[in-house]
Amino acid sequence: MARVGLGRLEKLMEEMDRDINLEGSDVTVNSLTSDTGVTVTAGSLSMTADTLKLDNGGVVTQATNKATTVVLDKPTGKITMHAAALGIDAVVTFQVTCAAFARATDVCIVNHHSGGTIGKYVVQATGHAAGSFKITVTNISGGSLSEAIVLHYALIKTAHT
Repeated sequence: MARVGLGRLEKLMEEMDRDINLEGSDVTVNSLTSDTGVTVTAGSLSMTADTLKLDNGGVVTQATNKATTVVLDKPTGKITMHAAALGIDAVVTFQVTCAAFARATDVCIVNHHSGGTIGKYVVQATGHAAGSFKITVTNISGGSLSEAIVLHYALIKTAHT
């Protein structure tokens, strides 16, 4: 069986003005790079990787207090919250403005990554909208905490109809 690189196959198909249909076929790719993105349409997609790397992230530090809106126009990011006190069982919600990426149908994964006391907060993404989402942080430590916790988030685009 002859082997043809994906780049060469793409060029051949382009020259012939044809699409390629691999329905019912298994395709193994060791490496796939694209400057314009890769679209996979499948009944189910299985991926095995040591690490899933999401590039194009950013960082922002919250000003004024823990309820202050932050602006980070990136699909992934690191947010350092303000060190203002968060009382016992207190809940604070702040908005992340992400106009270029956030959609009302997106899924946002967020966690307490570092800074402060790990395990003393519940962190969740809430209030998704076009151009923004909200993060809610609850102090479950049993005491007041004044820590600049660091949150990491990743937006996952979904196709709801």
